[in-house]
Amino acid sequence: MPGRGSMPPAISVGISTAAVGAALTFTIWWFALRTHNGQLTDWMAFEGLITFLQQNDLRGIETLLGSLRILATLILLLAAALLVIARRHWLVAAQVVAVVVGASATGSLMGQFSPNFFQPQALTSFPFTDSVDLMTVLFASAAVAVIMATRPANRAVVAVLCAGLVGVLTAAQLVSYAQRPSMGIMALLVVTTWTGLVVAGTAIARRRGLNLAAPEGPPASKANTAVGVLVLVLFGLAAGATAVVLMVQWHAGSLPATGRYGYEILSFLGPALAVGATACLTAAANLVTVQAGGHIRPAGGQPAHPAGPDQTDQPGRPDVPAGQQRDHDHRMTETT
Repeated sequence: MPGRGSMPPAISVGISTAAVGAALTFTIWWFALRTHNGQLTDWMAFEGLITFLQQNDLRGIETLLGSLRILATLILLLAAALLVIARRHWLVAAQVVAVVVGASATGSLMGQFSPNFFQPQALTSFPFTDSVDLMTVLFASAAVAVIMATRPANRAVVAVLCAGLVGVLTAAQLVSYAQRPSMGIMALLVVTTWTGLVVAGTAIARRRGLNLAAPEGPPASKANTAVGVLVLVLFGLAAGATAVVLMVQWHAGSLPATGRYGYEILSFLGPALAVGATACLTAAANLVTVQAGGHIRPAGGQPAHPAGPDQTDQPGRPDVPAGQQRDHDHRMTETT
């Protein structure tokens, strides 16, 4: 338990998440728009698809995948809304709005500055209409909304499921000519950055005495959270390491070509795995950050969710109602 003068986990974890997310977002932005290898890598997936595009019309698949992602986003937002209403957790609604508005505004600003920030290396001109995919921003924000609205004890499982859904459907968007891996990766990082900012901002507001009540519920199990984070990190590292190997081989011209479309499949798989790895690792960061947001104390040092009137203040017996404690003490007095 932090002391009165120490920084609570919600603030330290939230600020750390936001700082790392912002640094990685700028790094990817710089790498994709101002370096030779970055610009080449951003087109790696499309080179893998170009053979298929010459022989097959993928517009139907693009439409289907786009529709599935929109449907998944709506389902996640509906699920989050129902959870908020059921738990009367109005604070989460405000937090989600802040994440969506902040991340969308950041993505839009980056898109506005990208043509001027772009420096031709492997490409002769800025190739995108946006540098951050705003639909992925909304999709990832909807996943964060569900994690926030879920009871703390169930968030680890929800985070793993949301990471799989967001990772698969976002990576699948690479079949579209207009989608590049850096656009999805930066969108995921921007959402995580704003998740950290919102959690830290909420904690700071509570510490300053602002009444931001949240519903009571069973506390999060540290073991469950640790397992969820471990699963996400292991999947993310495995996917990321595989993506790096494929990208290095592709740049070196040594990508193995097995079967009729082996080279094309591996060229597409590298960037797709990079997007999936980012989805897993950002989901782990979001889970840790949101869980930390539940351990917030106001300036006076009392818990943000104080015990009800039927709870005793006696040390070591916080879970025993006051009436039962008095009966127990009376019986012990008679015995002695």
